[in-house]
Amino acid sequence: QEGMMLPLLLSLFLFFPPLVIADYPCPGNYTWYRGPDNFQDGYCVTYSDDFLLDGPQAIKYCEGMGAFAPSIHNQKQLDYWSGMTVTAGVGHYWLGTNCPHESDPYTWTDKSRTDYFGPNKELLSCKKGTGFHIHDTGFVLFALVDDPTSSSEQFSAAPALCAYPFTFTTTPEPEVTTTTVADPDDVTTAEPEVQTTTTTATQRPTTTTTTPTTTTRPTTTTTVYTPPLPDLTEAYCNCEPSTVYLDVVFVVDNSADMTNQMLGAAVAAIQSSMFGVTFGDKMFQTQVAIVSFASDVKVVVEFGDLKSQSDIFSWNIPHSTAKSTKMSSAIDTATSIVSKGARDFTRGVIVLISNSYNQLDDANLVEASDAFQDDGGVFISIDYSTKGELAGLKKIASPGYYLNNKNADSVEAQILYAFCDANCFCSDGLTAYDTTNERGTPQGCFHAAMSAAVYDAADENCQNEKGFVATVHDADKNFFLLSLFDKSKKYWIGYKRTNGAFKWEDNSKETYTNWAPGNPVSNKDCVFAQQTSGFNTQWLSADCRDPINASHLYACQLRPCDSTYNCWI
Repeated sequence: QEGMMLPLLLSLFLFFPPLVIADYPCPGNYTWYRGPDNFQDGYCVTYSDDFLLDGPQAIKYCEGMGAFAPSIHNQKQLDYWSGMTVTAGVGHYWLGTNCPHESDPYTWTDKSRTDYFGPNKELLSCKKGTGFHIHDTGFVLFALVDDPTSSSEQFSAAPALCAYPFTFTTTPEPEVTTTTVADPDDVTTAEPEVQTTTTTATQRPTTTTTTPTTTTRPTTTTTVYTPPLPDLTEAYCNCEPSTVYLDVVFVVDNSADMTNQMLGAAVAAIQSSMFGVTFGDKMFQTQVAIVSFASDVKVVVEFGDLKSQSDIFSWNIPHSTAKSTKMSSAIDTATSIVSKGARDFTRGVIVLISNSYNQLDDANLVEASDAFQDDGGVFISIDYSTKGELAGLKKIASPGYYLNNKNADSVEAQILYAFCDANCFCSDGLTAYDTTNERGTPQGCFHAAMSAAVYDAADENCQNEKGFVATVHDADKNFFLLSLFDKSKKYWIGYKRTNGAFKWEDNSKETYTNWAPGNPVSNKDCVFAQQTSGFNTQWLSADCRDPINASHLYACQLRPCDSTYNCWI
């Protein structure tokens, strides 16, 4: 068997994390596999003996073991978990999917956000009653449970693959000599040296702990811990639709351009998405209004009309035989509703639903949308056209907020995830760092301090603001921080030596550094950056509490508001 496995592991090495050939104590039938990002982070993985589980059975099997069926949020994770079909020898297995429907807006059973739909947008075909296997080729859609009344060929059964994160750290310890003293006249020296490993496990079935009582040469201490289920989403911008706090106006085209069936589907999609939010005007609640337009504009629902789920079906929009001529006026009406009813701690959102775009009114439409966005609002366009994308609807949408109803099975979920992203923003006076995503969701909110300070005082000030001294993990972030300060100014970065090792203030394990020659210096534990030439900077060591020689500017990095966090307090 070992002879068969070795060539397989070698062939997978370039693409998939290989099995670590070592006795790391995953309990029971679990096997430890290296994670997709670094050597120490990995997963304890097992799979069910029963290869004929339906979707709910597979998910329940993993939950019963305190583990999870994987969710996938980027291409690297897809490669990793699809590679596991070969590495773990299971061929295919159930993912932790529970496709969104009227009572559950989540695609993943771990309630993480749907921020990756697969290389061919496979997850957009996710609908109630279906789930996904993962094969070595990627996602494959199946019914969660085979229909016994169906005459068509079905075979959705698959094994459960269960995992939990498992991280180890290995540190050398100095030589230790342990002597047990019975009485002053009777001293017994330890037996000859023995190689010993001390292992501590938490939360999972533990291994036996052996305490060395003899002379040991450099000893390996392996500490095993199990963090909570991994958050494989962005560092910020958590998504919990039920606690989104926004001021939302749906603007619905009910003209002759929209068929009666299209309008009915649009109304049902709006009503379905409403089950995912909590109505109200308090923190973690959403205000909803609805405007319709054809040859005139009508306010169907005002802020405050919807107070509970029992009100969701209290309104409707009749189909009109008139042409669509008032889209820009409807947007102006929605903007006015948001402006009059907006709360200080929220963001305004307009959701336009149409299947047409009047090019003759293009200038007014662009002006109306731009004015709303310039005031901090998010403009979402949902295209119901059956003839392909309408460039006009895409043009007036905020970047990344154009949705196409061709993926009708998931339009409600797309609306809710768009709400989550719209609800991720920096509070007033802060600068967002958002270089890597189309929707501009912040990867932190920043402000440069008005005056210099020693590092420890800067750190204390940032902590008082519920933040930390800004960290730098790549050249893009380095350039962003540089832009916050005047040319050639020295500024602290959140990187400090503690107990002999440098650590990031955000607890990141990133290895990016940018030291100047001769740095770091052994007796100086804090780090500042300084522009050298062009947009280049270098890092230098400094004392953490020297007000004469090491008082520098700094930026505090704060968490953005999102659906689970109030950044205003």
